[in-house]
Amino acid sequence: MSEKVDKGIEVCYWKLSYRRKLIRTLWMIPVLIMINIAFYKAFPAYSYARIIGVILFLPVFIQAAYNYKKWKNETAQEEDVKY
Repeated sequence: MSEKVDKGIEVCYWKLSYRRKLIRTLWMIPVLIMINIAFYKAFPAYSYARIIGVILFLPVFIQAAYNYKKWKNETAQEEDVKY
């Protein structure tokens, strides 16, 4: 495994630390809200807009929870190594 990037600019998602992955995932939430609003305006009478919203948001929230959990485990392991 290569060293994970926690500072500076990194384009590749898989090279980021879990903290940076969490930050990038949280930045995607406003983008998904705008996409969901666009679908709702394009298809106002259909329930497809709501279904698409759930399909878009559910994986992002699962990913955010996973990255948060892994980040906290990673920091706890680093603190154990220090002491």
